[in-house]
Amino acid sequence: MKTCKPKKGQLQAKPVTGGKGTKPPSKSSKLPSIAAQLPPKPKVTAPGRPSAKRPPGEAPWPTIADDAKCTLAAMQKASNDFYRAAIATGCHAFIEFTGLMNEYIKVCQDMSSMDDHSWLTANTHTSTPLKMHSHQAAYLAEKLDCIYGPTLRAHPALAKAFKKSSRPKT
Repeated sequence: MKTCKPKKGQLQAKPVTGGKGTKPPSKSSKLPSIAAQLPPKPKVTAPGRPSAKRPPGEAPWPTIADDAKCTLAAMQKASNDFYRAAIATGCHAFIEFTGLMNEYIKVCQDMSSMDDHSWLTANTHTSTPLKMHSHQAAYLAEKLDCIYGPTLRAHPALAKAFKKSSRPKT
């Protein structure tokens, strides 16, 4: 068997040290420690929440309305980020999901403007409904039809499964 030797000047693997490795720099070394090179750790609090230290007389946490406002802003940012990424795919049906997200955000904004923040927990698991106008429901149906309509119309068994799974279990 022919051994392969690297040409002169090529990098060669260092020999195995048998687990001994290299010595760490001594304390008298002029090299700064890694910890000294790292930036200081910021104080971590929940997004949009102040620290527990508040001036006397102020509530230590935001109100539900404040939470809803922060949540709506985060949802809109997520939708905007998704839209930019979806556009890059060039897939029309995938881009339509942004319309679903934005309409959901509008429904939540409408509820918040009426001082109803139940949308924060509205889902099938809590049986909490959203308060939605008929034109909003029609728009969501249009988006879902754009994404899945042709498939469901072409395959009645899939449409039946879709309708069956969208009904509450009784």
